[in-house]
Amino acid sequence: MITQPTVLVLGAGASADYGYPTGQELKNQVIELLDSLPSDHIRTLIQLGHRTSEQKAFRDALAYSGRPSVDAFLEHRQEFTELGKLCTAMILIQRESIPTLFSSGSDWYQYLFQRMNSSFADFEHNKIAFVMFNYDRSLEQYLSLTLQNSYGKTEDEVSTVLANIKIQHVHGSIGKVPGQESTAREYRPTFSPEEIRDAAEGIRIISEPMQEKESFAPVADLMPTGSRTIFLGSGFLQANFQRLNLDLASGQNSFIASAHDFTELERKEIEQWFKPSQIVLARRGWKTLQCLREMISL
Repeated sequence: MITQPTVLVLGAGASADYGYPTGQELKNQVIELLDSLPSDHIRTLIQLGHRTSEQKAFRDALAYSGRPSVDAFLEHRQEFTELGKLCTAMILIQRESIPTLFSSGSDWYQYLFQRMNSSFADFEHNKIAFVMFNYDRSLEQYLSLTLQNSYGKTEDEVSTVLANIKIQHVHGSIGKVPGQESTAREYRPTFSPEEIRDAAEGIRIISEPMQEKESFAPVADLMPTGSRTIFLGSGFLQANFQRLNLDLASGQNSFIASAHDFTELERKEIEQWFKPSQIVLARRGWKTLQCLREMISL
């Protein structure tokens, strides 16, 4: 059981072990999706009101924008926001696979679940919270299924427990998991226009107006003085980092981060952001699971 107050800040890289794309990969996959004429993807987008001419304009602008991600592109081309969110939702939904959740070669979800081990009644008392910058719902689905099958509990019983584990998607998500709400769709791929539209509506692009009570303001409540904050799979976008409003001055919080493919210069820049506090960066090349095993005692 996790007894030290811990916050896991998860970027897109944290979901990569479970079949989800990083920011650059998502951009490339959106371009490929819009190149695949004719296809179920294209037909679905047409049904949702986006003609092929608009799709082509979006595809070309994104491909030649020089931006590293769909989010970064949409920050300056807001006329494509709706179409960009639909494409993002469509790609992420096609990655939803329960077998993939349990067949990863680098299964840090399993490692985390083992460290949260307790009686079913005490599981919700793990001192851990999650701040999610990714849109997928793989972590919630994993915890729901493992609790049901490890303890022989129903979906509703597990949902009650997980409601007390703080998980916040600061830029929204493509949906809840079954048990969290009555209308939640199954964790599976779909080309249903209605389900894709609903998933896209749950995504909040960084450039969109943001209600503080819905987004970053509650994050500070998840990081009390004396807690440790662990960044996993984060690209350390400076705008997001600044809006987390971390307590860097008290010296009472600790910070750790995976740094899989950061250069030495980028590592120094990240370290500078955290001053006067310090952040301990994992070795280059260490994926999420190895970072947790080598650096952190949960």
